[in-house]
Amino acid sequence: MKKRLLSITFALLMVLALLTGCALHNKTLDPVMQRTVEALNQNDMNALRAMISEDTVDDAAFTYFAEHLSDYWQPTEPEALRLVKLNVQKSPGQTTWSGGYLLPDGAEYNFLSLVYAEDAEGHGELLGLHLDQVDETQAAGISVHSPFGVAGLIYNLLCFAFIVFTIVDIVRKRPIKYGWYIVLALVSFYMTFNGVRFSAPLGSIIYWAIRKGLLEKKAARDAALAAQDMPENAPEDAPELADEPDEPGDL
Repeated sequence: MKKRLLSITFALLMVLALLTGCALHNKTLDPVMQRTVEALNQNDMNALRAMISEDTVDDAAFTYFAEHLSDYWQPTEPEALRLVKLNVQKSPGQTTWSGGYLLPDGAEYNFLSLVYAEDAEGHGELLGLHLDQVDETQAAGISVHSPFGVAGLIYNLLCFAFIVFTIVDIVRKRPIKYGWYIVLALVSFYMTFNGVRFSAPLGSIIYWAIRKGLLEKKAARDAALAAQDMPENAPEDAPELADEPDEPGDL
């Protein structure tokens, strides 16, 4: 039973790592990254030039980058990039996002840095784009620098642990139709604050809110089943009266 429980828990850990949203996301910078990667994949320098500020990247620097792009870039699906570094700075009339994306294994230049700024009216442009090489040790050590990024990452990890704890409790207690409550525990509500995505384990919270009632129903059902399985006490047969002995003189 213990081995089975450990196997279930391990499998759920693998699934939850993909479903709980512990990875960093940003609703502003991610779409910019997608447009940038699409332009790089198609070698569309006109589209890329239109995205980059002429005040921070002059034509000579951009031309050099475009001429040597094939030395740095291999076509990559935008969904394969993972945001691992984020810094959000706000100033009067402008918000700036600085982010770092890890490319999938196999890319020689495997780290894409973007600096993007938006004014108060929502008009934005890239202030910088850089491709770099980082080894596995450096990639593992890259940290989140946003003041909300660290808190958000810790919060998401706590949510992850809370969901795992909830599922283990469901498997151990086995309420009626417990399989449905495992599915419920996986349900999360996502919200974005200051560009960082947070996950709220809504399903697990609901389970703990109704857990007492579920266990009471299970106990009542188990008691009823136990009563049905208990053999009924058969009534004892009345002892038979023996014939009274004949009195002397009776024929």
